[in-house]
Amino acid sequence: MQKHLFRCGAFALLFVLLYTGFGVAEQNQVGRLQGDVTDGIAWVLYSNGTITVSGSAVPDNWMTGVTLLQTNDGEYRKKIRRLEVADGVTAIGAGAFADLSGLESFSLGAGVMHIGANAFSRCTMLKKAELSANLRQVDEYAFSGCTGLENVVFGPNVESVGNEVFSGCTALTDASFASNSVPEGALRNCTALRTVTLGERVREIGANAFNGCTGLYSVAYADAKITAIGAGAFSGCTALNRFELPPTLLRLGTYAFSDCTALTSVTIPPNVSRMDEYAFNGCTALTSVTFPESGDLHIYTGAFKGCTSLTEVVLTPAVYRVDGNAFANCSNLQQVVVNGQETMDSRVFFGCANLKEAIIRGKAADGALKGCTSLEKITFDGSGATEVSQEMCSGCTALKTIVWVTDSTMEQKKTAYITAIGQEAFFGCSALTGVVLPENILTIGDQAFSGCTELKKVVLPKTLKTLGSAVFSGDMQVSGFGYRGTQDQWERIDKAKANQKTGVKSWYEHFARRYPAYESKE
Repeated sequence: MQKHLFRCGAFALLFVLLYTGFGVAEQNQVGRLQGDVTDGIAWVLYSNGTITVSGSAVPDNWMTGVTLLQTNDGEYRKKIRRLEVADGVTAIGAGAFADLSGLESFSLGAGVMHIGANAFSRCTMLKKAELSANLRQVDEYAFSGCTGLENVVFGPNVESVGNEVFSGCTALTDASFASNSVPEGALRNCTALRTVTLGERVREIGANAFNGCTGLYSVAYADAKITAIGAGAFSGCTALNRFELPPTLLRLGTYAFSDCTALTSVTIPPNVSRMDEYAFNGCTALTSVTFPESGDLHIYTGAFKGCTSLTEVVLTPAVYRVDGNAFANCSNLQQVVVNGQETMDSRVFFGCANLKEAIIRGKAADGALKGCTSLEKITFDGSGATEVSQEMCSGCTALKTIVWVTDSTMEQKKTAYITAIGQEAFFGCSALTGVVLPENILTIGDQAFSGCTELKKVVLPKTLKTLGSAVFSGDMQVSGFGYRGTQDQWERIDKAKANQKTGVKSWYEHFARRYPAYESKE
């Protein structure tokens, strides 16, 4: 009788443990936990930590909705080590398996075509993801914050990948994309990422796609016809020492390669029409930049600012516009060639303290070389330049030589293309000792050579029509002043009243008596 009562009590206890508050549940000899079929999904959790899921589509936030797995502070949930999704399942809902802190691996059945937003986000122990070959779509943040994930490969059928899909996966070492684009922030801050392979369908690399991937050193794109690289796409990729821009590229976004401190050379493809602000800002190892010979390229503000290893910049005719500070603070830049640019804003080379030589073959902006305190020589060469812009060499305290290359067909007349010298163009060029201006110059602006304290020789052309205010003012040492025209021509020049204070008129009279050879013989 007692044995019978004991058996009845044990059976009752087992009933209470397995059924009270849990719905239908079963734990058999091999050790498994099985829940109700809810929302078309059946599941079994085995004692080895494997959970199998079968049915149609796993709904959004499914795991948090399974009461049995959340009891006792999520005791059973924490035991999950592997997830196996059956072939019949077609989709994984948003947040369905998020925050499974013990999940180490999963495999998706052949039927899964869609993974929802945040589906596996913050599964910090997840190391390996086996994705379905039939997968078509992966939504934003699907694997973000999976700090243990080491490798993932998208199959060839993936058509759409959401933003930030792997952001913050700090253990991920390599990745591949076969979709039409690499989405925004796709691998942002994946600091262990070493290599990336882009499939032939990729056309665009989204903003911040690889931002902060400090270990990335190789990007292979094979036959991908990439047309755009978004803002900050490779910003802060400090191990990236080489990246060959695709020949199909049309646009480089803001900060696209900024602070890629290992990048050594860049060749801009001919189809690129715009290089946005600060595209290569702070690329301190960059020694070579090659622009195409033909095209229509606009270089925006600060594109190469702070590229401290650049020593030479040749702006080809393909570059039609350069915005301010484009090459500012390139502290080791020694030579620049301006070659027929339609527009150059001010301060393009501001703060290039070691710039020693500039060759101007086209229009240059106001203040283009202002403050380049090491500039020693400037050559005006080519039909594209008609004016020395305002403040162009202002404060270039080492400037000693100005070369005016003349038109070969006018060589004997020594006629240059330059017709005007802007105000303060050579202001404060305290190392300049002589200025011999060629014929064809019509105007010299206010204070053009003011503050050139070592200037000893000045020769003006007979073509001069306008002489601005205080052109040669300051504590100057001019001992020889020449004018190639006659005294009558000199009198017809429109001279600002302020020039009376500089002694220009008396210089002419004095010079004409002592140096008559400088007068023209008409």
